[in-house]
Amino acid sequence: MNVMLVPATADLVQEAADRLTTGCDYSNNLVIFPGKRPAHFLRRTLGQRNDGSFIPPKVLSMDDFVDFIYEDVLGLFAPALEAIDAVAILYKCHREHSTQEWEHFATPDSFFGIGMSIYRDIEELCIEKKGVDITSRVEEIFKDMCPLHSMHNIQKLSFFYEEFYKTTNALNYSTRSLRYATVSERIKEADLSYYDKIIVLGFYGMTASEIDLFRGLGSNTNQERPGAAKNAEFIFQDGPGIHERLNALGVTDIAPLERTDTQTRIEFYRSPDTHGQVFALNSLLAQTQPLSERTVIALPSSETLFPLLLQGLSVFKDTDYNVSLGYPLYRTPIYGFFNNLMQLITTMDGHRLYIHDYLRFVLHPYTKNVLLSTRADITRIMFHTIEEELSPNRTKTFFSLDELENDTELFDAIVKILDKSSDSTEAGHDAKGIRDHLIAIHDNTIRRFMGFKDTADFAAQCIAILSYIYKESTAPIHPYFYPFAEAFATTLHKIVNSRMAEIRFVQPAGYFNLFKKYISTCYCPFTGTPLRGMQVLGFLETRNIRFDRVYVLDVNEGVLPGTTLEDSLLPFGARQQLGLPTAVDREKLSAYYLETLIAGAKEVAVFFVENDKKEKSRFVERLLWKQQQRNNNLSDDNLVSSVQYKIELKGRSPESVAKTDAMLNVLRSDIRYSASALEAYLVCPLRFYYKYVLRLDKKDKATQDIEPMDIGSFVHHVLAEYFRVLVGVPLTPGDIDQGRMIVCLEEAFREFYGNDPSGAAYLLKHQVRKHLLDFLSGYTVPVVTNTRTVIKCVEESVSVSMGGLRLYGVLDRVDIRDGAVLILDYKTSAKIPMA
Repeated sequence: MNVMLVPATADLVQEAADRLTTGCDYSNNLVIFPGKRPAHFLRRTLGQRNDGSFIPPKVLSMDDFVDFIYEDVLGLFAPALEAIDAVAILYKCHREHSTQEWEHFATPDSFFGIGMSIYRDIEELCIEKKGVDITSRVEEIFKDMCPLHSMHNIQKLSFFYEEFYKTTNALNYSTRSLRYATVSERIKEADLSYYDKIIVLGFYGMTASEIDLFRGLGSNTNQERPGAAKNAEFIFQDGPGIHERLNALGVTDIAPLERTDTQTRIEFYRSPDTHGQVFALNSLLAQTQPLSERTVIALPSSETLFPLLLQGLSVFKDTDYNVSLGYPLYRTPIYGFFNNLMQLITTMDGHRLYIHDYLRFVLHPYTKNVLLSTRADITRIMFHTIEEELSPNRTKTFFSLDELENDTELFDAIVKILDKSSDSTEAGHDAKGIRDHLIAIHDNTIRRFMGFKDTADFAAQCIAILSYIYKESTAPIHPYFYPFAEAFATTLHKIVNSRMAEIRFVQPAGYFNLFKKYISTCYCPFTGTPLRGMQVLGFLETRNIRFDRVYVLDVNEGVLPGTTLEDSLLPFGARQQLGLPTAVDREKLSAYYLETLIAGAKEVAVFFVENDKKEKSRFVERLLWKQQQRNNNLSDDNLVSSVQYKIELKGRSPESVAKTDAMLNVLRSDIRYSASALEAYLVCPLRFYYKYVLRLDKKDKATQDIEPMDIGSFVHHVLAEYFRVLVGVPLTPGDIDQGRMIVCLEEAFREFYGNDPSGAAYLLKHQVRKHLLDFLSGYTVPVVTNTRTVIKCVEESVSVSMGGLRLYGVLDRVDIRDGAVLILDYKTSAKIPMA
């Protein structure tokens, strides 16, 4: 093999360009990088070098190279399986050979998560060429090192490996790993004589199939054999662990390069949260002009993308930067929209919808902005009016769509609000038109999820709803709706055409669980324009590209390197025994690419979060240690800049406003001062102004929880009704009838919460019943036994004028006990008011 090791500071794109045949026609050259991105930079470099038109070389990523050899060179025609199809095949194998230990994975949705893990495991075994070990030598390898349950999982994995690839071959399908394994075994059959030069560069973490493929490619340069490659060169970049990788490839005659300290200037920034990182980055970018493709912001975590876009890059033009990384679909607004709809269907009681979840769905920005003609404001007014109609009504928690759609008073109220809020040219809205609009929204969203024929029908309904929102709402003008919608549509079409399409579930929840688990594995690719402006890339997207300025965010433990638990059926010891990559290998991979990224740059800024939940990465500690050794100082105070916020936690009271005569007149004549009003004024005068002067109340929300104020109102009502019939009568213990209290409670409960209470309301009923009966037996009976008690009044309103102000209150109950007047004030909370 013709192998070369270049320094960590080398520019691999330039190395490739320098080794291509000269002239303007590079088409007889084949260049292979691990990923796709360096190809854009290589073509740009060649364009600058030729200063005119040229025929580019064939530049492929490793995956594309394997597909090229498999399909175009070897002429093999086995379509590649999608992940969901692979899980469908595994599920079929599972159902046909189910065991008691795995019976809780009986349904497709419950199996999907573990099915994805199995698929990843067997694909890894296949690409690492460990199939024989896992299928034929399980007992021999693992019998003395694995506990019983791990042994069962490995045996199950052995079964799935054998059955899956047997089925896949029978169906004439291929997978990524099968293609790698096949190409590595048949690379010497490949006719690559067209290419004068093949350059393979930038590789580090190589699988067993890649190692065999490179060995075969490197020895496949025999000029006497027809079809042999004429010249294959392998270029590796120096970095931690590279010689271990070369040894695995069989290359042992390359001496280590002498490593010298680079001239890279590294700065470290500590912040309390993600936003602090972005603010610190903003100040650096403001000093970095102009921004070019030689500047990169590397994001090891996709969670930081939108804080960066909204708080950092929003000050730049779209042409000033390029974003290219995968963003999880489950973090998008479209997923939130479907999740709200699925929650609404899941909590249905027969044909009735839970009010809280209905309002949560219709008030989603996509739903409440469906256009009526060209106006979205009408839909917003309609749904907020429905919210005001449904939220305060504690007598019901469920309702039917037909019931809402046939509420004529509701639509008349909506029309009145619309006419009042419109100018004279827009007045005259039609209640029937509003009703038809609401029905259309229900038909195109909620009713589409009422039932499904099979999984394909479910996905088709999702596509129809997404298309409806796209065509009929303002969603397309929301930021990034188009890439998110396109990614969702692509994913849903895969479900429609998958081998899971005909699977049926008894309940809609089965389809929803399958959808959520599949979507959690899918990403929206921000592909961007590779050579336009500053680059915003995922961490691995920076491989093999040299940048002058590098900003790396989220260099935290658990992010870089990732320290999540193995999503695998193979325990750590088993992976080691089989020679499969472990978390240790992933750490080495991250360390290598971070070091080469830094070594090639002139300026580097490393950002990390430090708080009670996050700590800086071990990689930061290593970089700091090198700086401390260089400075001969163990302190990092002068090496790390801290981002700090100046937060004023002291609440300032609004300044007092001088009252005019008109204001005083309003305060004296228009307002009745209850105990609640006086308390509001003493606690917060501004709150008093909003509530009692402007009469702005907090909006009622439909919730599954019962507010303490509602409980208080309910209990006061029950007690008033119970004691009202006893007013003016000297009480005896026989008057305190617990049976009548239960009747009063039941009647009040039906009035407040309806005939069919459920959830919190049902629990409240039983709690209130117990406490009220305790109140009668533990307080009221002893009182009337020991004192002559007469109830003078219940729920008595009183008012008095004092200092020009009208004071007002309600007395819960007034008793005359042994000639003394007592005022009773019922309290349902444990908080005792201060005197």
